[in-house]
Amino acid sequence: MTNKKILKTAAAMAAIAIATYVASSGMCLAQGNSGGPAAPTNSTQNVNVVNTPTVSLSGTPTVNVGTMPAVSLSGTPAVNVANSPTVHVGNTLSGPVPALDAEKVSRIPYQSFVNLGTCVGPVFCQFHFTQAPAGYRLVAENISGFLALQGTSATAPVGFLSDGSHNAEWGFTAPAIPAQPFLTNLFSGFNEHIRAYFDPSDGQPTLQVFANFIGTQNATLSGYLENCAVTGCPAIQR
Repeated sequence: MTNKKILKTAAAMAAIAIATYVASSGMCLAQGNSGGPAAPTNSTQNVNVVNTPTVSLSGTPTVNVGTMPAVSLSGTPAVNVANSPTVHVGNTLSGPVPALDAEKVSRIPYQSFVNLGTCVGPVFCQFHFTQAPAGYRLVAENISGFLALQGTSATAPVGFLSDGSHNAEWGFTAPAIPAQPFLTNLFSGFNEHIRAYFDPSDGQPTLQVFANFIGTQNATLSGYLENCAVTGCPAIQR
């Protein structure tokens, strides 16, 4: 056997040995990059953390938030202050801190007007004003009226203000006769400053005036309603 034949025979046997090894080991030889790692992508990928790792920061990083995220609280968390901080309020004469009286700003103006055409002759004329609503106390500050009298009247009108149970009364007199004459009638008026308190349980404040009437009479009670939810409306000391 020549050298050339020997080389051919050895090459053929080597090829058979390689093919036999590949077949027995399950190896697959393929061309191209199909068996290599996946190409990188620009799409957003989800990252799942299966445990709570410990993260240590050596410094304070800068975090930029492009948009303001929505924050929702499922309940009202408890807030505890570990110590008692000192708070300084700058209150100067040129720039004082605004102060509001809660009782005053909660007041409701009150003004009740009554017009009567049923008082004729020498009688008591009764004016029933609006009762204080539930949850409020009426503080009356002024009572006024305009009266039409018979031309023959010789005495001044006299009257008093009271609550529905007559727990208290405030009296007054109108100007003495002669009052201002008009045709055959006389006219009289009054305007009295008072301080009176009426709770809803006291009923309607009532003004009673005695005179020799004719025509139409009117009276006005004014003041304010005190909010009992703010002040508590302590019981009136009688």
